[in-house]
Amino acid sequence: MFSYHFSTFQAIETIDFEQTVLWIFNADKIPPHVGISNSNQYFSLKANGKDENLSCSTLLNVVHRKRIPTILIELNKQISFDDIVKEFDRYSVAGINQTTCLTPISSLIDSGKSKQLSELLNNNRSLIKTTAGIYLPPDYRQLPSYSVEEIRSHIAQLKKHNNV
Repeated sequence: MFSYHFSTFQAIETIDFEQTVLWIFNADKIPPHVGISNSNQYFSLKANGKDENLSCSTLLNVVHRKRIPTILIELNKQISFDDIVKEFDRYSVAGINQTTCLTPISSLIDSGKSKQLSELLNNNRSLIKTTAGIYLPPDYRQLPSYSVEEIRSHIAQLKKHNNV
């Protein structure tokens, strides 16, 4: 099991959504959900499908309206919009062949080596430019620890709940 410690969080206004940004939703839950954006367009693989080309401003409105504990990580590694589109075109839904929401993102950042978000962040610390947080608990400083099996179990629960 892995965990990742955050030293500080900046204001969301410090994030440049034209650049490559990791989005961590429900950052205080096991497991959190992760997506990626570039050029103000968001992508995410989910248990019931995927989000593609969703406007970052639309997504931020949802975060604010629902007060979702969210972490935004701007990377200093530019991943092209076209590369993100091509990678997400390879998938239809999380849960098939052990895929998770992290699978396409790990493929884009570290050639698919990481199976957990904390592992990806720990192995690629040098790529993190800015970290911002919103609606996080006051004492929040790290992603919760969880296993790959807990991720798979959560995806199976979501599929069952959504009749997917």
